[in-house]
Amino acid sequence: MKIVLMKKLDSVQHSTIKMAPSGKQGFSVETCLNPWNGKCLNTDISLYIMYKGNCLPICRKCWEIISSNDVEWVYD
Repeated sequence: MKIVLMKKLDSVQHSTIKMAPSGKQGFSVETCLNPWNGKCLNTDISLYIMYKGNCLPICRKCWEIISSNDVEWVYD
């Protein structure tokens, strides 16, 4: 498995969910797109990874799990 690690870019917006707090207009919030956990909706994005040509936001909790695995990492 090959994963390219990228640092977090504040201006990049990828996955979003629409949220509407009590009667106000909706706004977008970036969520985790961990490719090995399709259920994660955390918004605490720590960094981005390149995976299969896509830049994916990864939350702190998922990153702790991913980084502890025995995976070959390639930095670009």
